Amino acid sequence: FFTFIMAVLMIPTQVVGIGFYQFMYKIGMTNNFLALILPAIAAPSTVFFMRQYMIPALPMEIVQSARIDGAGEFLTFNKIVLPLCKPGMATQAIFIFVFQWNNLFMPMILLTEKEKWTMPMMVSQLSGDMYKTEYGAVYLGLLLTVLPIFVIYFLLSKYIIAGVALGGVKE
Repeated sequence: FFTFIMAVLMIPTQVVGIGFYQFMYKIGMTNNFLALILPAIAAPSTVFFMRQYMIPALPMEIVQSARIDGAGEFLTFNKIVLPLCKPGMATQAIFIFVFQWNNLFMPMILLTEKEKWTMPMMVSQLSGDMYKTEYGAVYLGLLLTVLPIFVIYFLLSKYIIAGVALGGVKE
């Protein structure tokens, strides 16, 4: 399974763009933000990063001791594994948000109604005409595009800092 995930990582988005659009059209998800959000949640890079994060960060002895103590799989995952993985999940959430927020290719394919355009699509249209560019409007659009990224980073950075502090303590 991991080899398949690594193989999928090697395929550029542009190669699967037409097939992805046809699939989204058949299920009625064009001009819908969910067509951009749902595939990003289970992206191959997320699976790869979380696997690489969990191998050293999650000692199997803790999971085994929870099983010996009688905790079920659901309780073990929610009370032990999930809190240990919060820094990795916060880091990955920041990466996914920044990548999807700045994505221009898939939204240009899937979103055709102007009311549903994303911020990068709107900023790309601010160049003006052939002879004159309103740089004030372009810079304001870029500022408004960057603000949500800062908000998400500052909201999730406490989990990353807590994970670094937790990882720095050795017994």
